Amino acid sequence: MLLTFARITRDASRVVDSADGDATVVVGITNSGVHISGDPGSRLARTIHEAHPEIVVTDDDLRQIYAALRQRAMEGDADAAAVVARLAQIQRASDD
Repeated sequence: MLLTFARITRDASRVVDSADGDATVVVGITNSGVHISGDPGSRLARTIHEAHPEIVVTDDDLRQIYAALRQRAMEGDADAAAVVARLAQIQRASDD
């Protein structure tokens, strides 16, 4: 189970389910609406979505993003290769 800090609320300590299904441990007391996460990509995506809900990512956009990511992985980018490998792992797991 992946534990991330996604949202700190006024509750001192509790576990909540995040949007991606992972458990989120919430510790601390502060104003609600503060997002703390180890995943900057998720933070950026949430910020863009909240600021511009009219933006829609199409299937073609995703294909182009994947093609660029795959190219970077093939050129030796370790982060891109990790994402492609994780995608392959998820695809193979869904086939079972």
